[in-house]
Order: sequence, then C-alpha cells, then structure tokens
Amino acid sequence: MASELSKAQLQRISGAVAPYRHTEVKQLIEWFELEEMAETEMELDGSTSDKVYEILKTVDVERRREIIQYLINEEAPLRVDVLEPLEDALQGSDLELTDGVDGYELIKAVSGPAQQVKTQQRSYIEEYAPFRAVAFLERARKEQAQGRNANALWHGRNALEKMTTGNWHYKEGLAELAKQNIGLIDREQHHNDGRTYDYELLAAPYNYCSTIGAHPQNVGSASALQAMTGLVQVEQAIHFVLKTGEEANDRGITLTRWNFSRLP
Repeated sequence: MASELSKAQLQRISGAVAPYRHTEVKQLIEWFELEEMAETEMELDGSTSDKVYEILKTVDVERRREIIQYLINEEAPLRVDVLEPLEDALQGSDLELTDGVDGYELIKAVSGPAQQVKTQQRSYIEEYAPFRAVAFLERARKEQAQGRNANALWHGRNALEKMTTGNWHYKEGLAELAKQNIGLIDREQHHNDGRTYDYELLAAPYNYCSTIGAHPQNVGSASALQAMTGLVQVEQAIHFVLKTGEEANDRGITLTRWNFSRLP
C-alpha cells in the first residue's frame, strides 16, 4: 500500500502513541468503525503497540493520519514520553505535528511562504471576525483534530452564520454585497451565463458544510480530507468577506446584514 510513512516510521509512531490498555485499542477500532477490517485483514496479537501498528499499516493513508492524530490528543496530555519520539519518527516524512489552541494536528508540511500566509490570515480572522464566529472556528478545528469530521464541518458552517447580524442568513449577507447598487462582489445572477463569480465562490463553503456536515444523518460519514478541505474554504471565505467589509468602510458603504463591528 502506498504510504507517506515507512514501516519503520509506523512502528516508531505506534510505540509512541499506543495506549497502555488493550481495551482502549478495542475502543479505537469501534470509534473508527474498523470492526470488519479488524476481523478480516488485521492480526491483532501482541502488545498495544503491535496492535496499533497493525491498524496503521492496514488502513488507508487518510484514515491513518486521522487515527494517529486522535491518539496523539488522547495520549499526549497523559504522558510525557509521546511527543519527542513521535516528532523523531516523523523526520523525513511530509507530515509535521503542530500544537494549536485546540489540540495537536498532524498536517502536510507546507513551504515557509505558504505557512506565513496561512498564519497571517488566521491572525487577521481572530482579530477582526465576530467573537462567536472565531469561537466556532476554534471548535471546528478541535473537532477535526479529534477525528469528528462531520462535527467539524457543522461548526464551520456555524462560523459563517455568525458573520451576519440578527436573523440574516449568511447567503442573504452575500446577496447584500452583490447588490448592483453596492457592487462589492459579483454574482452569476447578474450575467445569467452559468459561470462562477464571487457570490458563488463564497457560498460554496457554506453549501458544502451543510451537505456533508450539518445534518444528523451525516455524523461519522465525513472524511478527514473533506473536513480539512471544507474548513480551509470556510476560513478563506471569512477572510474574503472581512476584507470586503474593509473596502465597504473605505468607500463609505453602509451594510446592514453583516457584523463588522471589530473591523479597524
């Protein structure tokens, strides 16, 4: 199976993050709904470390990262011997461990300039977005870090909803920005050509989070990749909207559907 981690790395990671009790490995299998795979494809003998290694080498790459991240956040607060050997094991891979306010995340390493842009955008959002929007974003990241992907997307949708005032819907706020007498963003409705403009771009994260993560029947169904992609788009949309709010302030345009009270 193609992997971003070698067998030796997986063995070292398993030794670092494996829980002490065998019952916790059983709970891990149940949490990630791996019962059928455990019966047919895994040889779950030996120590808890051996069992975790067997799980990690059997599942696909996406689920593997999800499980490792889950175990890090379960075990690191309880033991001092988790992080250093884990970081050593990740050396030479394209993954890195980050420590945020919502827990540890195992992410694809990005280049210095790209990471700087991401950090700047996140800092901007935390400084100028409404407090409740920021709180929901933080909760979304925490849910993602714990492998609760549908919940993460649901909280991402809530973050977008908290960008508006009163009972105004997020997409009603976008419609205000796209009004022809305001003209802060464009939309397909003005052209009737089936193409994607600002409105459609900014509405897409809300629609996606609603489809994949907002409804009870979706609990447990969203993947780590879907949660990561959805939340990236949510943050980008919030950043775009806040910058548009700054433009509105500069142009003396009064907007009634958005909470831009923290903008400079």
